[in-house]
Amino acid sequence: MARGLCQPPLVAVPAASAAKRSKTDKAQNKALKKYGKAIKKNSKSLRGQSKSVKALNASAKSLNSSINTLKEIADRADKSSAAITAGVPTIVKGLTDLKAGLLKAGAGLTTLQKLATSQEYGFAQMVIGATAQPGAFLQTPDIPDTAQQASTSQQFVAPAGAAAAPVTASYGVRGTEVEPTGPQAFCRTTVTNNTTGVTGTPTTDPIGAGAATTGFLPVATTSPFAAGFGQAGTDSATATTIPTVTVTTGDIYTVNLACIDTTPISETDPTN
Repeated sequence: MARGLCQPPLVAVPAASAAKRSKTDKAQNKALKKYGKAIKKNSKSLRGQSKSVKALNASAKSLNSSINTLKEIADRADKSSAAITAGVPTIVKGLTDLKAGLLKAGAGLTTLQKLATSQEYGFAQMVIGATAQPGAFLQTPDIPDTAQQASTSQQFVAPAGAAAAPVTASYGVRGTEVEPTGPQAFCRTTVTNNTTGVTGTPTTDPIGAGAATTGFLPVATTSPFAAGFGQAGTDSATATTIPTVTVTTGDIYTVNLACIDTTPISETDPTN
């Protein structure tokens, strides 16, 4: 062996110590692998939990949005309810007014029915001397309920046997109207002898309005409607002799019959 270089002395390692270290390293490596797997597993679990948290956050946002929507719906419902509640009095008033209007319309229709069916006519049967002259009968149109006259005029010929005979009018009113107070109407009969030119009419004035109403005599009772051309047995008539006028056989005389209803129109019964 050459001299001059010093070499460290070689130390012999026992074979048992080396084997022991190798076993320890293996155990440590195994433990490190195990820990690595656990770390990976925990990381994976954490990633899953993070996704769950994100999903929960999204659900929470969606829930909050739904809650806000429900609040808006509730607010609109409250406003609508308040508007409906506020409108109830107006609706009730409208229905009440409608009811009153319908009742008033019904009353108006009833009044129209009364007006259509309530009529009255003046009539007069002419009597020469003591005999009712056949065919010498007058009837006015319907007497208005507005204090206006209804009148008619006709000419007749004095019958045989008349010799300066007085002329009498048996007058009255036929109809369905019944006045609550006072006369049913007033009628005036005017007679003119066309041959002699003499005119006569009653001179009393029960109405009291002067010349315009002189000769209008009251009719106390309305007679029912009667058929036929002449005075009926059911007629309630008043006889009045026309002053100053007489007729002789063959004389032509003209009779004017006018009737008036002076009863004021009633709001509850305008047929008066």
